[in-house]
Amino acid sequence: MSDAVFVLLQLSGDPDSLASCRDTHFSAGTFDFNSVVPMPPELEIEESSAVTTGYDALYGDWTEPAKYWTWKESAAKLGHPFPLESREQLLACIRSLDCAEMYLAPVRQYQENIEKHGFGSWHGWCKKNWGSKWNAEDSDVDAERDRIIVSFTTASAFPKPLVKALSKKWPAIEIRVLYADEHLRWGGDYVLKGGRESERLDRPAADILKEIRNGGVAA
Repeated sequence: MSDAVFVLLQLSGDPDSLASCRDTHFSAGTFDFNSVVPMPPELEIEESSAVTTGYDALYGDWTEPAKYWTWKESAAKLGHPFPLESREQLLACIRSLDCAEMYLAPVRQYQENIEKHGFGSWHGWCKKNWGSKWNAEDSDVDAERDRIIVSFTTASAFPKPLVKALSKKWPAIEIRVLYADEHLRWGGDYVLKGGRESERLDRPAADILKEIRNGGVAA
């Protein structure tokens, strides 16, 4: 299970920009990373050993899955040696199974995604473009005319590229950023404006997490 990372963003600045930012990203009272950097919907492919095996069989290095015992019975029925000796033999064994579609159905889209987006599925794309493999969870938005406070939880890593992208979209808005991981091993407290970082404070993660849980008010 992934470790939780707690994040709080305090947005302040030009009231008109704040109102537009609120309507664009926080109108539902929650925060969805897709409102800042949308993930292409075709990347919603399950990351599984079956997809990886199917990809290697069709496009990648077939020699490793050719050794899997999964195909031994099929190889014998088809008169192939085991381990299998070619991509064609591997594909024949896969296609002989009742569950062949589990291996092969998603793979062509997976390959198209790699060619178009650089990643076969959501996992790698999210880590690169959001900085976290998952979207915001347990998000909460407190919006007033002169400021917006957004809190949320995400998995394993602070979504730095996503927060920087949000700041670049709204250069008239200053964003104070607080984050800490659940085990208090690391955290951060800094300011973003126009995507540029300033005013980074060296603080213990425990103190930062207390402030996050207190809605951005120092304990």
